[in-house]
Amino acid sequence: MDDLAPTMKFPSEGEFYYSDRGLCYGLFSVVRQPVRILRLACNEVAVGSRSPYPYFWFIAQLELYGVPTYVGGDKEEIMRQGIREGKFDQPTQKMKDLEARLRSRYIKSKSTYELGLELWKACQPVQSAMWEAEATRLGKEKIECENEAKKLREAVREARAKADAKANVEREAKREAKREAKRKAGRQTEQDVEAETKAEPND
Repeated sequence: MDDLAPTMKFPSEGEFYYSDRGLCYGLFSVVRQPVRILRLACNEVAVGSRSPYPYFWFIAQLELYGVPTYVGGDKEEIMRQGIREGKFDQPTQKMKDLEARLRSRYIKSKSTYELGLELWKACQPVQSAMWEAEATRLGKEKIECENEAKKLREAVREARAKADAKANVEREAKREAKREAKRKAGRQTEQDVEAETKAEPND
């Protein structure tokens, strides 16, 4: 049931996308931080302490503010210098435009999602009734199949019992025929001996 529910699609451009958290960057969904947080991250306030922020976080902040960088550069040092030069006082106009476009698309996407979700919820009683009816039908078919299989098994057992009974009768008849043949053979031998005795001349 839940697999059929509508899903929210977040508009994106390149590594940027817009969600309920605002403009995000990268796989780790990093959002833009105010300059005071950036100063802390660059040890502008906590001098001599190690930054608790990972490397990709600095990259994301530079991108979210639109501060140009280059491959292999020390991103923390670039941010530190950018703070001194006022580059992090606000995002560049290019980033503002990107954020506005994605926010507009996000609002439309969210409206479509919420409407679809309401329709999906409204359809749930009908779908539940349909699924219940289908489950009942399948249940009946399963019972019918099981009954047919039971009848078939009983018919097979009955056929085997009849075949076994017939085989037993045939075996017993063969045994009786052999016994009768032996009895006849025995009587014939006695008659032959008696006949020979009578045929012998008297001394």
